[in-house]
Order: sequence, then structure tokens, then C-alpha cells
Amino acid sequence: MAGAYNANLLKHALVELMDQDDYVLITVGRKSKDFFSRRGFDIEESFFGFSDKPTYDDADDVAYLAKKLFTSGVVDEVILIYTQFKSALSFTPLSKKLLPVVPPQTGETAVNNEPFDEEEGKLADKDEEAGDVIFEPTASETLKYLVPYYVKTIMYAALMQAAASELGARMTAMSSATDNANDLLKSLELSYNKVRQAGITREINEIVGGAEALQ
Repeated sequence: MAGAYNANLLKHALVELMDQDDYVLITVGRKSKDFFSRRGFDIEESFFGFSDKPTYDDADDVAYLAKKLFTSGVVDEVILIYTQFKSALSFTPLSKKLLPVVPPQTGETAVNNEPFDEEEGKLADKDEEAGDVIFEPTASETLKYLVPYYVKTIMYAALMQAAASELGARMTAMSSATDNANDLLKSLELSYNKVRQAGITREINEIVGGAEALQ
């Protein structure tokens, strides 16, 4: 009971797939597996049994297969489709390119995208260009080590956001159902009281009428 949560996400994923000439599909959750199987899509692998409470190991299993397909050349990019959690009442389907990892532009940082001067310990002048980062070991060796962790971490974050979004959708649906049930109960109580009052009034009239007839 999660309202339109699953329908919205699966519809978004279906549109994404229809735009692809070729694809390798990995699903997480029984509903997604059943949804695409019924529509004749070939599924490379399905994972389920942990969507409500995913662990880092669960994310590792999914991420490993996605990375394997990419590094072996079976696919040239990996698109992650999940529900982005914003709040208990706000969550939206999202498509995110997981692989290949796109490096930031030269001098780009997390602080307003302004270059950072490491030696001065402050933001560099906008006219200055930040120098290249020196990696030890080499950049390629560093990336070879870091990319798997990056992929697993993003996958885990997506699974956690999806789980939180589903719980939010269930909470909203249950709250709405409870409110509707309470409104229905009040309406039934009002109808019951009206019928009961009418019955009492009818009995009183019959008693009064009988008493008058005996006089």
C-alpha cells in the first residue's frame, strides 16, 4: 500500500528504456521484475528481498554487476533509475548516469564552483586557474581503486532514498485511508443516529396514539 509510488517510478523507467536502441536491464524489487517481464523486456538480473531495508552489501551486489557490464564493454554507460527522497511527502523519479564517471571541469570545486587555492587555503581569484592535482600513486591507479567504492556508495544511497520514499508513500497512503475511514465512520454514525431517532419517534407516536384510542 504505497499509493502511486511504484507506478510513477516504473512509468519513468519505461520511458527511459523506450528511448534506448539497446539496453541491458537490471531490476531491483519484485514489482519492477514483474512489470518489465509482463511487457516482454529481457532482464539481465533481478535483485529482491531487501528493497525495504537495504544494506551496503546489497548495494555492493548490484553495483558489482553494473560495473562488470561496463568494464567488460557490454554497455557503454550505466543509468541508475530510482526515487529521489526529498521529504516524507516529496519524492520524485530520477535518472542518474552512474558510469562512466564524468570528472569535474578544471578548477571546479564544491564551493560555488570557484577554484580553490590550496597553498593559500582560500578561494583563488576568478582570473586564476587552479593547478593540476598531483596524485600519488598515479591518477589512473587511484581511480581504479576509488571508482568501485564510488559506484557502491551511489548505489547504496539510491537504495536508501528509494526505501525512504516508499515508506513516505506508505505513510501518506495510510494517513489518507485513515482520514477517509474516519469520515466514513462519522457519516455512518450520523445516519445511524437519524434512523434510531426516527424509530424512537415512531414508537412514541404509536404509544401516544394507542393511549388516546383507549380514552
